[in-house]
Amino acid sequence: MRLKTREALEGYTFSTPAFLLLFLVLFFPFAYVIYISFFSKTFGYEPVFAGLKNYFLIISDPVFKYSLYISTLYTVVAVLFKLLLGLAFAILFAQEFKGRTLVRTVAVIPWGIPLFVVAALFFWFFDYNLGLANAILKALFGVKIFWLGPDWVVPSIIYVNVWKGIPFFMVNFLGALQTIPRSLYEAAEIDGASAWERFRHITIPGIKYVMLIVCLLSTIWTFGEFDTIFFLTRGGPGYLTHIVPIYIYHQAFSNFNVGTAAAASVISVPIFLALISVILWALRR
Repeated sequence: MRLKTREALEGYTFSTPAFLLLFLVLFFPFAYVIYISFFSKTFGYEPVFAGLKNYFLIISDPVFKYSLYISTLYTVVAVLFKLLLGLAFAILFAQEFKGRTLVRTVAVIPWGIPLFVVAALFFWFFDYNLGLANAILKALFGVKIFWLGPDWVVPSIIYVNVWKGIPFFMVNFLGALQTIPRSLYEAAEIDGASAWERFRHITIPGIKYVMLIVCLLSTIWTFGEFDTIFFLTRGGPGYLTHIVPIYIYHQAFSNFNVGTAAAASVISVPIFLALISVILWALRR
């Protein structure tokens, strides 16, 4: 047996269990979701074939259209702020200063806090009467804000997501920055390059691939986030924070129609992939 053929067979042999596990964990459930989306399925009852009825119901539902809009807005704005602030903190913490290790450790804490704990903390933080946010505003400007009311609820949930997600960006960017040789910066400085030019032509190219991966992962997690928003707002007030995962949850567990929930999931996939493609395209430029 030729060496290349034997190596290929060994590769297939060792990778087959992983592919089988991936199929069972990812592809099989997704295939079942597509299958059940063509049925009217209520918990405790047999599914009844409905054809494209579920898809027509979802597409014509204004709440679903709004859910797609608010999910996209929430994801794009949150990922953008995490990218900019994470990069800024990474550059700051890459510098030498007293107490740097302690500051780095404290800055990572938000990423390690469980989502339900984050929701509980910010439920108190945004409380109109007892919350720290309004206590600060009252002391400085003499005003209070309904942070989880109609006017401020969307910026509030974005703020929570950014606060928790910044350390993930910061740590990855900090690691990437430390792989860039200092000699490149020294040579550029000798040649008269400004700080902005060094950042643009050395720093950004040096962390470009890490930036792409981090933004891709963060987009996936942010678009699919459910816990924090659900614990804070339950998708309200009204439907203002009715992101796609909460919409699907209500279709399945409030309306008890698994078929429409599955159809909403299937419709969301190409839109989600398009959003990822746009973000990656923008970062590659």
